[in-house]
Amino acid sequence: MDRIKIAQIGVGHDHSDLITSLIRQSDIFDVKGFCVCDGEESHYELVRDQFFSGATRVTLDDILNDPELDAVAIETTEANLTKYARLALERGLHVHMDKPGSADHAAFTEMVRLAEKKNLVFHVGYMYRYNPAVEYAREVVKSGKLGTVYSVEAQMNGLHSAEKRQWMDSFPGGMQFFLGCHLIDLIVQLQGIPSEIIPCNKETGFDGVTATDFGMTVFKYPNGISFAKACDAEPGGFARRQLVVCGEKGTLEIRPMEKYIVPAPDEKNMYTAIREVYYDKAAKLGWNYDGEYRQLDPFNRYDHMTRSLASYIRGEAKNPWTYDYEIALHEIISRACGTL
Repeated sequence: MDRIKIAQIGVGHDHSDLITSLIRQSDIFDVKGFCVCDGEESHYELVRDQFFSGATRVTLDDILNDPELDAVAIETTEANLTKYARLALERGLHVHMDKPGSADHAAFTEMVRLAEKKNLVFHVGYMYRYNPAVEYAREVVKSGKLGTVYSVEAQMNGLHSAEKRQWMDSFPGGMQFFLGCHLIDLIVQLQGIPSEIIPCNKETGFDGVTATDFGMTVFKYPNGISFAKACDAEPGGFARRQLVVCGEKGTLEIRPMEKYIVPAPDEKNMYTAIREVYYDKAAKLGWNYDGEYRQLDPFNRYDHMTRSLASYIRGEAKNPWTYDYEIALHEIISRACGTL
């Protein structure tokens, strides 16, 4: 089967190293190059040797006017994601766009509807959708093993530099828009559209940062409450990124959702772990029974996602994240950030 001809637009996103996954899977992808967009040159100099040494730098016009190209990956800064994705869609290219799109919900909606009208793949870079533990959690919830789910507790914390945290002031919602979007996606996957959204976003003020670096959103459902917490002033927060799914028959905990293996033996440089506790066994063994724990095999955070993208483009599988889903999710994220 012919390889998918793809190029990357932008290097400003935190996930711009996605290109390393595309290059590594040379049996699937033919990477034609990448371009550096306006305002990204200084960042490119920082990451050039680490991520882009195996690819050819071209111009935006080169990419948009390449008649042989099948698809693009949009990896610009958050504010420009929607704009460049639309440019690619207008030229008939399938699009992988990193999360979460720009903050303008109306523009995001128009862009997604354009993809739908042209029958093009529109694929968003929520890599936790392809995390093996999250995939397992979806299967367990769907099977009914947990019973009715009444709560999902999602946390994605970390500690960036003061400069990075201040940068979050460039879009509404700050940390909740930047990283909390991942968590909101997981909650909506597992519980559907909430009946009420209660945002609570705040600046910690640490290190003189005035941006909103702490976000908490409560989601009300007919039978329970879920929450998404994203804080970027938390030492050790990366290791405590977690997802807890509570149902009437049991609880499933994913922690850590991903953790780097250092040193990594190969490109499979992360692991995750699952704990399951079920009511019938807990009732017999007592209140302090903490369930069964297992660590999953190492994985790469991008490879399964990019392979899935290829299967959608080739028509081998149907993208489960529909146009309508992406629009609804973006609206919920916007409400969690207080912009709608």
